[in-house]
Amino acid sequence: MDKSLITTAVELTASRRSFLRGLGVVGLSVAAGGALSACNRGSSGGGGNGGSGGDQLNLGLSIPFLTTPFFAVLVSYVEKDVKAIGATQLEPTNANQDAGKQLTDVNALINAGATGILAGLVDNKAIGPALKAAQDAKVPFVALDDAPATGSLFAIVRADNKAMGAQAAKHLASLLGAKGQVLSIQGDLATTNGRDRSDGFREWMQQNAPQVEVIERPADWEGPKAGDITATALTQYPDLAGIYMQADTTYGAAVFSSLKAAGRLAPAGQPQHMPLVSIDGGAEGLDAVRDGTLDALISQPLDLYSKYGVQYLDKAVKGESLKKGKTDHDSTIVDYQGNLMDLLPAPLVTKQNVDDKALWGNSELAR
Repeated sequence: MDKSLITTAVELTASRRSFLRGLGVVGLSVAAGGALSACNRGSSGGGGNGGSGGDQLNLGLSIPFLTTPFFAVLVSYVEKDVKAIGATQLEPTNANQDAGKQLTDVNALINAGATGILAGLVDNKAIGPALKAAQDAKVPFVALDDAPATGSLFAIVRADNKAMGAQAAKHLASLLGAKGQVLSIQGDLATTNGRDRSDGFREWMQQNAPQVEVIERPADWEGPKAGDITATALTQYPDLAGIYMQADTTYGAAVFSSLKAAGRLAPAGQPQHMPLVSIDGGAEGLDAVRDGTLDALISQPLDLYSKYGVQYLDKAVKGESLKKGKTDHDSTIVDYQGNLMDLLPAPLVTKQNVDDKALWGNSELAR
């Protein structure tokens, strides 16, 4: 993979830059796609229904953006998982948060010989044409971490984001004695994950801790915006009792900076401590749990997104199918708007289990 391009595509904390330089992620165009083929596609199967059998997986990975370690680490996991099953992979693409570019990227991957597409989505409402392009080319498509609003695909692999929001609410309420004002720093409400993480948190508080006032502010998965929201809330709500971050890999550094500037970044047990709970589980989030500045996080199963995303594409190109119900990996495959979605479990992480080597943020790939 090209080692030089990724360093201009990501803006992350200094502790992650050395890791990211080792990844090669390119932005493809349709014209360039043919030159990047890892093998000939031949006759591939499937679209939303899987392949017709007999094909080998030549995976095309479409990443929505690389301004967070979450997707940067995913690139490395996918490369490892593809090799583990003896398949091949094209150079990954980075859409840089541009839905139009993601459509171009998917078409380029198909033209370059991909027999299966694995993708995180820039915009779940705008991904329809890319799904149609894959289906027309009989190339199975698996979406990771978010669910398309329209279109047909082989599978969706994600955690139950509403349940993660409820887990975060339950833990934060326990820290606050089920009362007080809390700031919910939301994601992009145009995304399924942004809505689900907000709804799960708010609804749990309304039903189980009605004396907690939830103050919601969307940060659109943008770290600087999350930092500004935090700084404003600390001034506007002097009695603010807790904060819920919907993405520590994106928001953590900026939120911690704003807390530090206000004299509120301190370990649990100290008077200046601001109770904090988050979702994601990156390496820096786990370190913050260790030092006590972050009380808990819900770890997205990023490693399993890759593992089962790759496995499902391999099934699809071989003409195999999925079915609803319990799986052999402690999850449930459900019907979501006519597509099959594997809802993977996401564990709550506190000081008691933060050193668990099974957490993706503790892996060598994340550090």
